[in-house]
Amino acid sequence: MKKSGSIVAVVAVLALAGCKGEASIGAKTIRASELETKFAAAVAAQKKVDPDTVEVSCPDDLPARKGAKVGCTVTDARTVYDATATYTGAEKGDNVHFEWDPKAMRGTVVAEQIKGQAATKGLTVTTIACDGDLEVTPGSTLACTMTDDGGRTWAVTATSKGPSADGVLDYTWDATADASSGSPAPTSSPSAGEGGAGGGAGSGAGSGGAAAHGSRYPDGHGDVTALSLADYLGQTLSSLSGKALRATCPGPLRGAAGSTVTCSMSARTGGGGSFPVKVTSEGPRADGQIGFAVEILH
Repeated sequence: MKKSGSIVAVVAVLALAGCKGEASIGAKTIRASELETKFAAAVAAQKKVDPDTVEVSCPDDLPARKGAKVGCTVTDARTVYDATATYTGAEKGDNVHFEWDPKAMRGTVVAEQIKGQAATKGLTVTTIACDGDLEVTPGSTLACTMTDDGGRTWAVTATSKGPSADGVLDYTWDATADASSGSPAPTSSPSAGEGGAGGGAGSGAGSGGAAAHGSRYPDGHGDVTALSLADYLGQTLSSLSGKALRATCPGPLRGAAGSTVTCSMSARTGGGGSFPVKVTSEGPRADGQIGFAVEILH
């Protein structure tokens, strides 16, 4: 399948804090259903939420024997937790100890965050769905599929970077658009953050026949993504020409100096035909961005 267009973004979300709770349950064997109810109440009390928003699944009953344990899974609106219930044997007060630690971010949360971040950069996502949850373990991945308002389909991969120093889960996401679906990508791409679409706005007509010189931050491969480049071209050449233009690029601009890619410019409102522009990499700059020159070929 022919692919074109790419996005890279970094998101920092989900405070990773393990929690504990206690409960008193009087029985020789604590049935799993009762354990789940008490566990949900303990989690809700810690998080200050309605117990009905917390789901707990314990596969086995808990023997009322000091040190006995049973593993459970706890899920709230944002997070999936690995959890353990332990019978402490205390004669007074609470005799069951609960602990829960983050295991994964729910796929629905990841999807909404990606959709929101895309919207801030001009891409309207109409549908997005993820196949499961994004685990906290660094390197874990989650596959999602999204469509935009132009009918384009995007294959999205979210990758966990694990907990940061301040106890927050960092993850990156990247997406590739199916060029055979929908209309051309918008010039304002949803790239952001590290490896994102930021960068200098560039200068006006430059020397050596270049219409403009600009720069963009590279993605994780050291390249300027097709959508990031299209974003720059659309904004800059619209400003220079006084016309509302959009750009479509067939692939990324490699970071190595001298690398080239030819993109197509056309009117946003349709009509008027299109014209090619050649973008030549000038290599990495001191600020980490990739510099490039833009030449109009018609």
